[in-house]
Amino acid sequence: MDAKETVQTLIYAIEADDFEKARSLINPDDFFCGPSMAITGMVLACPWMEIGKRLRAAFPDLDYQLRVEGVDGNIVRFSTQFKGTHNGDLDLTMMKMEVFPATHKFIRTAREYGLATVHNSKVIAWAMESMKCINLFTLLEQLDFKPLSLQEQ
Repeated sequence: MDAKETVQTLIYAIEADDFEKARSLINPDDFFCGPSMAITGMVLACPWMEIGKRLRAAFPDLDYQLRVEGVDGNIVRFSTQFKGTHNGDLDLTMMKMEVFPATHKFIRTAREYGLATVHNSKVIAWAMESMKCINLFTLLEQLDFKPLSLQEQ
């Protein structure tokens, strides 16, 4: 599988709620995600797969609207734009936030751009240009939620 197919298959597996397949497409020993290295000079580790599961539980119809923008060797330039209906509780306790109850609101985030690095048919890095952590804060804003951990700021 080439780099483009690997990234597409990973996102399609998450959208299909097939986290076993998705896990098989990342190398957990090397996988990092976070803000783009071009912007921050570093990549931050994060619980990316678990966030995907929890988003899927809260938004059963979640569509990442993945678009591959280009490929340069093992680097895939992509964009995503989440859309879906918040029909389940969004549990973000793993991120020191709370459980956000279902609102039944439809959301659509702005398109965000990122880079994925693929090595031996596995995604080893996922870097978004935005600092908003996979659009999570934008998503919460659209649902009219402000995490308690951010309310003091």
